[in-house]
Amino acid sequence: MAEHVPFWRWRNLGFAPSARLTILAVLVFLAQATAILLPAGAAHAALSAAEESKVMAVKGADLFKKGQFLDAAQAFEKAYALDAKDFRVLRYAGRAWQEVGFYDRALKLLTRYLEIETDAELVQSAKANVAKLKATTPAERAAALDQATRKYPQARLEDEAAKAYEALGDAKSLERAIELWEVVRVATPDESGKRYVDDHMRKLREQVQAMQAAAAGKAPGVTQQAEPSHTLQYAVWGASGLALIGGVSLMAVAAGQTKTSNDEYTARTIGYSAYRDQRSAADTLYYAGIGLTVLGAGGAVAGFFLGPPAHAKASTWHVVPASGGLAVAGSF
Repeated sequence: MAEHVPFWRWRNLGFAPSARLTILAVLVFLAQATAILLPAGAAHAALSAAEESKVMAVKGADLFKKGQFLDAAQAFEKAYALDAKDFRVLRYAGRAWQEVGFYDRALKLLTRYLEIETDAELVQSAKANVAKLKATTPAERAAALDQATRKYPQARLEDEAAKAYEALGDAKSLERAIELWEVVRVATPDESGKRYVDDHMRKLREQVQAMQAAAAGKAPGVTQQAEPSHTLQYAVWGASGLALIGGVSLMAVAAGQTKTSNDEYTARTIGYSAYRDQRSAADTLYYAGIGLTVLGAGGAVAGFFLGPPAHAKASTWHVVPASGGLAVAGSF
């Protein structure tokens, strides 16, 4: 009966004892080399990332000194992505974004840096800068981003600037936001993205139209009754008043001339021919005065009929939003 030989024994493999020892030695060497080289390779890779991070940090510092703040900010952020242990590049990235005009990004990075930094002097310095950023108004942050879109068009900050203007909420800011979204739309490569931007701009335009209509005192698509005008009425009354004053004045002058002529003729200081001429002139003035007085009185009466209807003065109304659309409220 044949003896059972386990598969792990080399008795029947046909190798000489010396060859078996050689093969065993090679296998042991390879196992040891693998155990040594794999950790060394991993350490080498980690070291390369750290070194590359330092290279990017130095590059960022050089760019910052040259005033190339956008490139500097991107270099600092890449350095941190390569090696988060070098957290102080967050401070430099925040300062670079601050110079670019992206205050919100700068504030986010500096806040993250302060969560890690332990050096009291550096913390104090960074806190002062954070306080300065927080003190900026929303309008200032929007304006800084708007300027950044012009100075650094390659940064594609139009969407951030548009959102900043939208946060302000007034009609003028929304109009500027729409202009910035137009730029975003052109730069958007896919059709679905363009449709999203189009829909967003449509909503913003509706907001602007509603604000402009509210400022004008009416709702979009609703024609509001104009305020009754008294201009013609006041003009007629003014002219009528002048006519009355002129007519009465002429009648008074004519009466004075008539009395003077009568007195002179009675005293025989003038002849009949002169008396007749003076009376004729006085009568002409008198009748002209009567005409102007009648005209003025008639105009004053007519003025009452030229004004708007009495109920129009008390008619006030406005349009307000309602669950089913728009509702009219007011007194009629």
